[in-house]
Amino acid sequence: MTTPAPYEPTDPLNTSPTHPTPSPIFPSPASTTTPTTTDQSPADIAAWQRTFYNSSLALLVLCPAVMLLPPRRIDLSTLALGTAWCMSAGYVSEVKTGHGVLWHVGQNLPSQRNRERREREMGERLWKGE
Repeated sequence: MTTPAPYEPTDPLNTSPTHPTPSPIFPSPASTTTPTTTDQSPADIAAWQRTFYNSSLALLVLCPAVMLLPPRRIDLSTLALGTAWCMSAGYVSEVKTGHGVLWHVGQNLPSQRNRERREREMGERLWKGE
């Protein structure tokens, strides 16, 4: 009596060792490659940040200047320039102070909590002799 052959399931995708694994139609997020900052040298990162900062400074000057050019009307281009100016101001503020523009605006609002904070900071400065 002969022994039966072991059961071998059919392979509809041909993923046997002789055939390469087909790429999925919809890859999962884990299988996609995303660039990380470890792929770049610190000099490249610093150069990119410097370029981004200098571009933001240029937009802080150029956006209002372009908005003042004729024809002066409020349309989609004015909205785009205003948005670019706000984003640039936020980035420059965050680089210089560590906080965005909205944080600075919120600190200057006349609320009870902010008044108490300012009084506390003033007391600490007087106590330290500044």
